[in-house]
Amino acid sequence: MYPSIAPACTKKDLAILGGVLTGVELPGFLATAPGAMPWAICEHTDRCEFLKEELPGLRYLERMRKFGPGGDLEIRRDGEEYRWRYIGPAGTVFPGDYAALDFWEHTGVPHLRVHEELLVLWGKKGADGYYHENRVAAAKLDYPAPPGGQRVSIKARLYTYYGRPQFAWYYAVEGWQ
Repeated sequence: MYPSIAPACTKKDLAILGGVLTGVELPGFLATAPGAMPWAICEHTDRCEFLKEELPGLRYLERMRKFGPGGDLEIRRDGEEYRWRYIGPAGTVFPGDYAALDFWEHTGVPHLRVHEELLVLWGKKGADGYYHENRVAAAKLDYPAPPGGQRVSIKARLYTYYGRPQFAWYYAVEGWQ
């Protein structure tokens, strides 16, 4: 059996945008970000957290990934600025105040290949309702997990160019057996 070729996607299928923000701009930017991204994985200087339907405190935020069926927004602190990257449905735009760069226009890449992925997170659900994993015993595995399954998984689309990963869009969180 021959391996199948992953389907191609272009600007007609997918928006890939990015830019730079100041710390002052970040709250307004998050308030105007596209909807349907209910989950957030956040890294602070003192902790990590996995949230659903809420935004993290921004004071010590180092990285954040807000995602769902409406897109995948990554934000990373770089000194006094925040760099952001968004992947989502074609035609998505951010307000002009945030000067988005379009991947398709700035790179000349004609297409990407898309592959479906499943990421299984650490820990099994215990009788206490929390997730536990001996290999990372000190980690607080507190997931806003949907019902069903002993574990939590993230569904993702991996976008590649000539076999090299370029972007990933996390779009769902589900229970996994």
